[in-house]
Amino acid sequence: MNLKENLEVISRLFLGGIFAFAGFSKVFYFRTFVYDFQNFEIIPSSIVLPFAFLLVALEASFGVTLTVGLFSRISALVLAVLSAIFALATFINLIRGNIVHCGCFGSIDSEAITYNNIIRNLVLFAIGVWTALQRHFKFSLDAILARNENINQ
Repeated sequence: MNLKENLEVISRLFLGGIFAFAGFSKVFYFRTFVYDFQNFEIIPSSIVLPFAFLLVALEASFGVTLTVGLFSRISALVLAVLSAIFALATFINLIRGNIVHCGCFGSIDSEAITYNNIIRNLVLFAIGVWTALQRHFKFSLDAILARNENINQ
């Protein structure tokens, strides 16, 4: 494998792993996550709970699919969009002076938001976009399915 192929595998595993871990950690500390999510004051409190469920489901499911390399491009794109949304929500709260707990990894991550969270999310956004733009994914279910499709034709 060349350097680009290595980076494709590493970026897919890294981004997918981060989001799968984040999603599943929120499942175990869901009440704390909902509290942290509500404190961001981005959406009306009446719809925080459904959005919290949706967010956990998106992080966990697309994190897993990207990690195993299934629907890699769309998974990476969804995770990139989530990263951009997280960066924006953090920025809005820092500008407001509303310093809340990140809630990024459920109760595991109990630190207050800072500009470092924005930088981290923008890096994850860039990794997600770069990964989504790749054409081939080595060591992935996408590669196995593509190979089987070529055999059947």
